[in-house]
Amino acid sequence: MLITALIIGFAGSLHCVGMCSPLAMLISGANKQRILINQLLYNAGRVITYSILGLFMGLIGVVVSFSGLQSMLSIGLGIFIILVVLFPRIEASLSPSLNLFLYRIKSGIGNRIKKSTCSSSVVTGILNGLLPCGMVYMALALAVIQDGLWSSVGFMTMFGLGTFPALLAAVYFASIIRKLIPVSWRRIQVTFFVLLAILMIGRGFQTDFSTHSHPVTVDGITECK
Repeated sequence: MLITALIIGFAGSLHCVGMCSPLAMLISGANKQRILINQLLYNAGRVITYSILGLFMGLIGVVVSFSGLQSMLSIGLGIFIILVVLFPRIEASLSPSLNLFLYRIKSGIGNRIKKSTCSSSVVTGILNGLLPCGMVYMALALAVIQDGLWSSVGFMTMFGLGTFPALLAAVYFASIIRKLIPVSWRRIQVTFFVLLAILMIGRGFQTDFSTHSHPVTVDGITECK
């Protein structure tokens, strides 16, 4: 699943170019070399946040796995994601409770982005990783159903690394990239959401089937029950 996470991150970064590149462009420096270094540090900060979030998702996944509800969680999350995509009001109803948190995060980004130091670039990236993002939510939903704690961490780390190329390129070639990808960012996001939600539901049913199907020997004949 690590390769899958990398692909999801790279493909999902097409959405990130439209949503996150304006913020990334504000990361500056005294010269081109300093700008590149600060951009790398900024994106590294995002990956750090994604990895930490992956750790939390892994802990949840371990608890759920011990309780034997992993397949149900996978199916439930997949169905919930599809419902949110089809009925945007569900997502809107969840937003008000995040307003205070988002205000503090954005204030922190605003204070740091004015500086051009290495530390401010890293902190800006870390804070940016906490901002609402549909693709990150999708990755987290997939991370929670991975097989083990470190698999969840690795999944989110690879997801973050997968977003590197497009976001770095967007800083220098944003207008060109937008012309090459005329499809709306919303449409790209919805497509990925539905496909990955179906993947989660399928994984849930597969896990449930394999859990309840095990070989039993009866009078020398092996049967699957």
